[in-house]
Amino acid sequence: KKIKLPAHDAERAGLLALGSFGLRQLSLYSDLDILLLHDGLDRETAGALASAVFTPLWDAGFQIGHATRALDGCVEQMSADLTTASALLTARNVTGTDDFLEKYHERVRLEFIRSRGDRFAQEKIEETVRRHELHGDSPCMREPNVKESAGGLRDAQLCLFLTMASDKIFGWEEAVAESVLPYVNLRSSVNALDFIL
Repeated sequence: KKIKLPAHDAERAGLLALGSFGLRQLSLYSDLDILLLHDGLDRETAGALASAVFTPLWDAGFQIGHATRALDGCVEQMSADLTTASALLTARNVTGTDDFLEKYHERVRLEFIRSRGDRFAQEKIEETVRRHELHGDSPCMREPNVKESAGGLRDAQLCLFLTMASDKIFGWEEAVAESVLPYVNLRSSVNALDFIL
């Protein structure tokens, strides 16, 4: 069933899928993380809208991670927390008007990359080095962690984050369209991800 926002709020709010849900990389028992993003709704209105959206999902038995945020302040929150930045950069639209989603793209994703892109890329690389030290830095391990070890899912996501930071490109298809990534590389990457998932 398609989730719809009330008509009077649809111009000022959107529902976004985050994490593996946003990246379309769900596996068994993956978290379903959903963000209700709004543009200047007061606390009471935003709370009532969140209840109207999330309660039916809980009633239906879905285990979801959820949050409600205003557009204003997202960039500051992303600058303070690498996990928040990663989630909001890869968020995918579930429902919301084109005008609202354009606001999100301009005021959150592009603004963050313009102001913090280089630092974000460096922090993601440092995070990757620490992760490899913990979970294995060789793609040829006998029992690799397919999510965290070298050559795993997180490394594939790192490639996307670095493309965002350097080229302001927010998806593999866009990278092909802008000639940043050859189509043949896209197909081999997608096939490898499908195998991992």
